[in-house]
Amino acid sequence: MELDFRGTPIDQYREYLAAIGGQEQPDGSFAGPGWAVTLTESEYRVFGMVMPRVLMQFTGDPPAVEAAVAALRLRSMRAGG
Repeated sequence: MELDFRGTPIDQYREYLAAIGGQEQPDGSFAGPGWAVTLTESEYRVFGMVMPRVLMQFTGDPPAVEAAVAALRLRSMRAGG
């Protein structure tokens, strides 16, 4: 499963992944119970601004991946204002 997050720096997602049970690996990926994820940092431009973009590729046991993604989405949810 691939996720594309925009507007939040990669370090914030590292904290979220650790909070949901992931352990950072030597290569910068994370592994949790039944799942693993690789993070790719990039950027995108909007209205002349450069914003952070983080691509995540999850692999592993489908129910474990779905649970990890659901927990990550709750952690990364932002309220409008």
